[in-house]
Amino acid sequence: MEKSRFTSSEFSVTDHSVYLDTPSNGLMSNTVRKWREFHEERIYRFGRDEVFRESDPLEQTRREVASFFDAPAKGVVLLPNFSFGMKVLTGGLDKRMKVLLLEDDYPSVNWPFEAGGFKALVKARVNNDPEDLIREYLHRHKPDIFAFSLVQYTDGLLMGPEFTKTLKEEFPDLIIVADGTQYCGTYSLSFVDSGIDVLGASGYKWLMAGYGNGFMCFSDRMHSLLYPWSLQLPPRTEPFLKGKNHLTNHFEPGHLDTLAAGSLGAALRFLDETPEAKREEKLKRLSEHAHKLYAERGLLQPRIAHRKSHSTIFSLPDSAVIRQRFDAHNIAYSVRKGRVRIGFHLYNHLNDVEIVAELAGYVDDF
Repeated sequence: MEKSRFTSSEFSVTDHSVYLDTPSNGLMSNTVRKWREFHEERIYRFGRDEVFRESDPLEQTRREVASFFDAPAKGVVLLPNFSFGMKVLTGGLDKRMKVLLLEDDYPSVNWPFEAGGFKALVKARVNNDPEDLIREYLHRHKPDIFAFSLVQYTDGLLMGPEFTKTLKEEFPDLIIVADGTQYCGTYSLSFVDSGIDVLGASGYKWLMAGYGNGFMCFSDRMHSLLYPWSLQLPPRTEPFLKGKNHLTNHFEPGHLDTLAAGSLGAALRFLDETPEAKREEKLKRLSEHAHKLYAERGLLQPRIAHRKSHSTIFSLPDSAVIRQRFDAHNIAYSVRKGRVRIGFHLYNHLNDVEIVAELAGYVDDF
């Protein structure tokens, strides 16, 4: 039987707590920590890291992002975080475009469009049938851009790449911008097959890459739609800028933190040591078990309880009783939008799902 990589030897926090706060901050593996220590020690001792001089960690990480998410390498940029990427993205789009957003989506998705000077913004309030609602808005308002999170950060509502693929088939001219921060690192995603035009994510949650890193992947059509006025500028001639393309010129200005970006690459390699199908199988098993138990107890909101497929994030009623019980049993969680938010990752187990159900009880209990 193949030994799991997602044990307490890699994630020491799980020795003394039930860590369910990945939606806020994923745990860093011992493997990634050792990678960082090795390179930080070399910089401390020698003033620079000769390994980085021999093999560019930024280019290596771009290739690893492209491979992990099945994206064209020329369309991958590295970021300090997703929010930075969204500000650069909206700064380079035609402000005459009409944009469809979702109410209460992650602020870093909506605010750059709201503050970016776009002439027409439409917001849809998500109901119990979000996919049908979004199609209705697309038909009625005919936006140029639809920007949203694949997984809603408050309650884990999942509208994944299967949905975006059907949207692109139905609305081929639509620019689909997807926040994958609460999705990437959980279920599979082939960027080239998803219909998504811009996929972005920070690395510190489900990718378990630590702080200060992220990425965006772009479809071919986006190269000419972003900052089109700069396409006519002469090529950069400085030796340290010659390798940049149109996208990296805008999204990677100045220097990037090689340790932070390299940590993203190290985290992707760590994840890849376990076949994607096995990772997804475990997470779906955890999600399905949790969804069933919590729905039976009336703990889930109606728009989540009836869903056939769900993410790895769950939102439970916020009561002093639940929080006191969780605290007493060393369960790490967060409170978002007046509810207790938890998430199950690869270092969690079915027993963790059941502990939550036992401690939370039934909705009528509080």
